Amino acid sequence: NVKEIYSFLKEAVIKMDNTFIFNPQKYYISIKGTKNIAYMKFRKKKIRMIVMLPEADIRLRVVNHSVKSLSEGVQKFYGSPCAVVEVDDPKNIDEITQLLQPLILGNSVRNSSDDNSAL
Repeated sequence: NVKEIYSFLKEAVIKMDNTFIFNPQKYYISIKGTKNIAYMKFRKKKIRMIVMLPEADIRLRVVNHSVKSLSEGVQKFYGSPCAVVEVDDPKNIDEITQLLQPLILGNSVRNSSDDNSAL
């Protein structure tokens, strides 16, 4: 179940922009363009995604998965406003891809290299 969710998310992100990297670390996997847009921590039956968007924006877009807030200190650790989305059911996974889409478009490696070439 967790493998199914992960493989679907990976395919969806790479379809949107193939310059994004799934960067494996010891305790998590980050989705990285010019910056990390999300961190995935794996549990036995679910994936905890720390999405780098303000909690209010996440709550507006995510209805079928539970959204949990992070303390101010934890958000400071990640470097920007963020919240946790717990993904345990592959049925409504499209909701997560729609949530990540603006982050993917805004942090594309292609966009940043185009900006640098204009200078």
